[in-house]
Amino acid sequence: MKPSGPIKAEWIEAQVDGETATVPLSEVESKWNIHFRVKSGQSDTTFMAYKEDGAIYVRANVCPPCRSIGYYLEKGILVCERCATTFEAKSGNGIKGACVDYPKASVPYKLSDGKVVMALGDLATAYQNTLKPGWP
Repeated sequence: MKPSGPIKAEWIEAQVDGETATVPLSEVESKWNIHFRVKSGQSDTTFMAYKEDGAIYVRANVCPPCRSIGYYLEKGILVCERCATTFEAKSGNGIKGACVDYPKASVPYKLSDGKVVMALGDLATAYQNTLKPGWP
């Protein structure tokens, strides 16, 4: 059952193996909103996976102007924990706020053996696309 009110994200560990990263599907389904890190070169990149209207979404988790890496989910809206800019949960489009021009790029994934499986290249692309204003 979906929690009522804002759903704060919980950090979990992603597993990286070769060219893929995975997170347990059960974590997304039970927590509704998770954040995870993936090593990219010398730094970590951050992502979110959440459940909205029965679907799972994976997106880059970064707000470049305010330097936030935290969003909570409320009534179909992602809300930046630092600047309160809002984004549509289903599309990643900005709605209102200081960082509205930095939509949250989605990451393609597949479900396999109870895991959300993402290619490292797709994660890197989504992260880079979220660092730039507008959609590529």
